Amino acid sequence: MHCYFCISLIYQDWRFAFLASLLASATLKKLIFRNSPNLGKHNPAAMKKILLCALVISLTYLSSQTTMAQTVFEKQTVSDLNKTPNYVFGVSDEDGLKGALSMYDILLENGVQVENFEVVVKGPVVKTMVNGSELEAYFDKYKGKVRISICSIAMKRLGVTKDQLFSGLDVVETYTIRILQLQALGYNSMQY
Repeated sequence: MHCYFCISLIYQDWRFAFLASLLASATLKKLIFRNSPNLGKHNPAAMKKILLCALVISLTYLSSQTTMAQTVFEKQTVSDLNKTPNYVFGVSDEDGLKGALSMYDILLENGVQVENFEVVVKGPVVKTMVNGSELEAYFDKYKGKVRISICSIAMKRLGVTKDQLFSGLDVVETYTIRILQLQALGYNSMQY
């Protein structure tokens, strides 16, 4: 029973995982009914539990498969991305910032050549990019590898001074102008 599910993990195919879980539930059903032939007739709850088990196994596998599918690039994708190895991400919240930094890791893990990687930041997240913040510790891993540019207008609106920002951050005129400038230089751009 477990071998079918293990094979589906090896091949990373959700359709096979679903079929394997159904086959596993059918195998369980045969084992249960072989020992108690009247179980299904008098206890439909047992059959519901078996089907629920199969559904849970399938959904668990599918959710992990979705995560894995987002991080593995095809060879052609890597080849295409290597044609323009410069990236800029525009973000306005902490999730977007962490997502952009995570994308940097994913690109490298997949063998994509990255010459320049910049994240341009505006909005409320600017207030959390100060000395001693959680984001400062999070960003340590990327210092010297990823450029983080902070919109000066967002800083003024949120009352954040350059001295308050943690080290490794660059202040730029505006979020929009910086992204347009990098696009003019041929950067791949994305906004989170």
